[in-house]
Amino acid sequence: MPLASRALLNVAEKEHVWDGGFTPGSQIRLSVPEPRGNAKITDNYAVLVDGEVTAGNRELTEKVTVCGREFEYGVDAGGFWQMHRHAPIALTGHVMSLVHGELDGAASACLWDLYSGSGLFTLPLATLSAGRTRMLSVEGGKTAVKHAQRNLRAIHLGNVDARVGDVAKTLANVRNDLAKPDIVVLDPPRAGARAKVCRQIAESGARSVVYIACDPASLARDTATLASLGYDLADIRAFDIYPTTHHVETVALFRKATR
Repeated sequence: MPLASRALLNVAEKEHVWDGGFTPGSQIRLSVPEPRGNAKITDNYAVLVDGEVTAGNRELTEKVTVCGREFEYGVDAGGFWQMHRHAPIALTGHVMSLVHGELDGAASACLWDLYSGSGLFTLPLATLSAGRTRMLSVEGGKTAVKHAQRNLRAIHLGNVDARVGDVAKTLANVRNDLAKPDIVVLDPPRAGARAKVCRQIAESGARSVVYIACDPASLARDTATLASLGYDLADIRAFDIYPTTHHVETVALFRKATR
């Protein structure tokens, strides 16, 4: 099981997970942030049985170094975080590289970060253009948004309007100074963004779209929609963050066609 890092296996042994004793049919989840640098696990982990923490803590800390800067994230043990221990660094680094290229040295910018979770991409994106970036982030999970807001405050970033709600409904009412993004970053669930959100992105006039996808089929469908709305697929890269499974993570860059 390549995804079971040494840190996770150590927690499983410490908490006697392999000894059994659980009610048949229970869902057992281990949430163990990857120790970075000289950090130790200590109590920064959780064992959850059917969603309830039975050992460790509900509030966990993840650390990710992107573009030479370390970002710290408070996350919920039962919430979403990238599963592969290298995925937060690899994916965020690549997304930042694409966005840097699309901004092309602009002194300021307006960005959207959709399906933003606890702010994995939001935090580093908000530091672009020396913090003169205006951002809208949208996420459906209330707990994740609370963590994102707290994570932003911790590094004194006040340039992000972090909203909780359905993405399509939220995009139907965006304040004027955030209504015309230069670049849209989105990391939707396995079902993808779907046609309505793709249309809202196109109607915003965004010149570039960075789409992080965990399902090639939904990405293919949304690619066809974006193409019909005037966007060209400019770059695509796959990341094998689900080893020994048929799943693959993909990051695609779309540009508004100039023809």
